[in-house]
Amino acid sequence: MAQVGLRALMYLIVAYQPNYFRMPLSQLNFVEGAIRDIFASITSLQWKVGDRVIQDMFKVRNLFECMDFKSSYSIPENPKPYVPHPYGMKIEVKDMTFKYGKESDPVLQDLNFTIERGQIVSIVGYNGSGKLSCLGRANALGKSTLIRLLTLLEKPTKGNIYINDIDVSEYIPKVVRTKMSVLFQDFRTSLEISWLT
Repeated sequence: MAQVGLRALMYLIVAYQPNYFRMPLSQLNFVEGAIRDIFASITSLQWKVGDRVIQDMFKVRNLFECMDFKSSYSIPENPKPYVPHPYGMKIEVKDMTFKYGKESDPVLQDLNFTIERGQIVSIVGYNGSGKLSCLGRANALGKSTLIRLLTLLEKPTKGNIYINDIDVSEYIPKVVRTKMSVLFQDFRTSLEISWLT
């Protein structure tokens, strides 16, 4: 609005006092066009910088939220050493149930399976449309929730997870996570696990 007001004022001055700027109308029009282009460039730069600043602020906020994120697992008093195997991990889940809140419905219920060392397993299913919590975690995605449980970001509500025949609660979580490679579709969860390892 300031730009439009200045342009209108300039043309009013020229209309009532043609010699006020001591230049012909064509030169004045050229100067006004140049000033208009400068304002347009400044406005464009302002939009671009403002947009980037907002995006960067969200990234920084997400980073700080991930820094505040604490795993459900604590370090045991007498932790078992993690012994790597050349063929990978054996993962066993027994009678596992998981809820995000005490009053919420179970996302996973009475789950049992074993993945042997070197075995390749696919977990398939529809993409969920769960509600998002403050950290952006989906509350109704069984596949994502299962991976969060296996990477020791969440603790089962009931049941146990065993890695190499040892309950995961007996390991130092950070040590186990360093033996895993996980890339989540949700970048924030990837940030959480990279921050915790």
